[in-house]
Amino acid sequence: MIQTLARPNNLRLFRPEHFEYVVVDEFHHSMANSYRRVIDYLKPRFLLGLTATPERMDGRDVLSLCDYNIALELRLLAAVGKGLLAPFQYYAIYDETDYEQIIWRGTHYDEEQLDAALKNDTRTATVANNLRKFLPSSGKIKALAFCSSVSHARYTANRLTREHGIEALPLLGGSATEDRAAAIRRLEDENDPLQVICAVDIFNEGIDIPSLTHILFLRPTQSFTVFLQQLGRGLRKASGKDFLVAIDLVGNFRKAHVAPLVFSGYTSVNEYLEDRRAALIAPSLDSRLPDGCYINADIEAQRIWNHEFTSISRFSNEERLKALYLEIKDDLDGRSPGLMDFLANSHNVDPHEFVLHFGGWLRAKLACEGGDLPPAEKRVLGTRGEAFLTYLEKDLSPTRSFKMVVLKALLSMPGTSWNVEDIAKEFLGYFLDNPDKLFDFKALARNQKPSDYPLKRVVAHIKQMPLHFLSNKKTDWFTLDSDANVFRLKPEIHSFWLDESFRELVSDRVEYALARYFYRRGARGPVLYDQRILGEGFPVDAAFVQRVLSGGRAGPQSISLKPAEAIEISLLLSGQKYKATIIRKEIGGEYWVTYPGNQGLIDALRPLVEGKEQKGKRVFILTPEDRNTLAVHPGSDQGYAVTVPYAKNADSGYTKQFREILRKSPEAASWEMEFEKSGYGGEMDLDIMEGDTFLAWTQLTYDDVTRFPQRIKAVATALFAEGRRGKYHAQAKALQVRISKKQA
Repeated sequence: MIQTLARPNNLRLFRPEHFEYVVVDEFHHSMANSYRRVIDYLKPRFLLGLTATPERMDGRDVLSLCDYNIALELRLLAAVGKGLLAPFQYYAIYDETDYEQIIWRGTHYDEEQLDAALKNDTRTATVANNLRKFLPSSGKIKALAFCSSVSHARYTANRLTREHGIEALPLLGGSATEDRAAAIRRLEDENDPLQVICAVDIFNEGIDIPSLTHILFLRPTQSFTVFLQQLGRGLRKASGKDFLVAIDLVGNFRKAHVAPLVFSGYTSVNEYLEDRRAALIAPSLDSRLPDGCYINADIEAQRIWNHEFTSISRFSNEERLKALYLEIKDDLDGRSPGLMDFLANSHNVDPHEFVLHFGGWLRAKLACEGGDLPPAEKRVLGTRGEAFLTYLEKDLSPTRSFKMVVLKALLSMPGTSWNVEDIAKEFLGYFLDNPDKLFDFKALARNQKPSDYPLKRVVAHIKQMPLHFLSNKKTDWFTLDSDANVFRLKPEIHSFWLDESFRELVSDRVEYALARYFYRRGARGPVLYDQRILGEGFPVDAAFVQRVLSGGRAGPQSISLKPAEAIEISLLLSGQKYKATIIRKEIGGEYWVTYPGNQGLIDALRPLVEGKEQKGKRVFILTPEDRNTLAVHPGSDQGYAVTVPYAKNADSGYTKQFREILRKSPEAASWEMEFEKSGYGGEMDLDIMEGDTFLAWTQLTYDDVTRFPQRIKAVATALFAEGRRGKYHAQAKALQVRISKKQA
């Protein structure tokens, strides 16, 4: 479907604004060319991406397409617990295959040796015996077996059919669509003897067979993502299906810990080790399972799991990082990852942690890959080129996005010496082409029409800030000739810069630094009422803290805090900064913002808390202001509180028209205004106040208030100009805005 729609002739059948609401399934693929053509072309009011495997983002910054907004996260076990998926009975059956005799290729076993080891009559007999032992709740066996190779699938299907009387057939990645459909129909037909489909390279995603009764794991599973995908194939609910039976052959293969960690609620080794670091004791598997689910492991399989847990629990920090690197590389199907690949993962790790620990990204890859690097990266090792790349990774220290935008501009222009005005044009173009980033260039964002912003002011801005700070030290890689308006790269890096493969490495680091910066700036931390807020402090979401800390705090623990570790910060309220501390509790690992005895801060917070003394009620919202400062915003169940300036001219345009409507019906409780062209649609509450601004309670944050709906701003200004104060509700449709008074 997506490939069909992505064809230019098909896309042009629709105007970009044709669809108001677009839903993209399998969203983890959305950075693929076909997906991007569709997503970049269509301009809906609302874009919703759906994925069952957020761990697999195909190595791209997929979340940036949604401004890093995750509307709902529902993990597999939680979905089973809510009754959205079928419960399962999982049986870990001991596999006698000696995997230690098979060569390990970094992220996977040698395919030929693995294939030879798995084509084993004893294994097939084990599968057949357990299929007969663990029957479905009703009807015939309808099993999907995941095999390691084409020959393994054919071998298993042949042996099950000929030697054990269980009819099976192989389906391969190259099987015709018609053959797949026919096989599925046969499997679902209660009167057809087919009981098992042996699959390889298909059925991990995108295939729906709700009536499956069994999932068979007949190959070593080294990936959390693949295990979840394969298990998920069988969890669709169907009439007469009380549960799914999952049979897993567990041997002494590497990463045998994947299954028990998944059933303990983890999505990576790193997540498990973070819990261990926080002194949390992982409960038994059964205690984390949803109702109706069951796990049974052979004694030998349980011993293998226990050995794996012991081994990974003893990981040093370097071993943890290496294991995490290989997990994410495996999610990329073995492709050598770049920084952007690692930023776009959901393993709760910032690649900056690798940069800090190993001394640079290339050094991290060298250590994790066992000395193997792609040729373009290997050539750079130990050169000035590597030093330049490391500088981009570690020393930009951005408080704004400007230096990265300048570097992005330089990459788009030829040569090693550039006219400042040409850089300014590219710099301005970046923010005009990315209006969601406009808030970071405040002078431009405040301009009534950003596209008319004078270029000479951009020139002055970049000379004073990013160009200066990229060239003001002897150790910097650039020089700025302010008199000649020329910005130059130093000669020792010229030969590298002019090499296209090196520029790709630079681009990866610049895009990484930009994405990481805006990811942090987009963080939102809702704070719920707690009676200790006006005393010692309040708990704050761990993911929010880690996202804030990703802004570049120096030191080996720059991404998260150890239990009992703390960092000094400031809280910003109404232009005033107050000292506070973020601390991670020693017991339980919970994050807190604390300020015991800081009466000035407590008094400043009091108005935000009063009237909201109810458990679970949002009292305010935290956002990152700079590297060590969190801004405090009023919070409400109505959404985000956005301060919006009234329109400068109350006697023109929509403002004038709405004032006339107000004057015609001064005693009315509501007013409507019609428009000829379609515009903003949605609802929000307004607080019309004295001064230069009003408050709007919205579901969006509007970091850049110039993007606030102009029609709502016009009616708010009209209310203010007509002397009306207080709370109103705005309801906007495509061609209409309705304003009504709110009851006191």
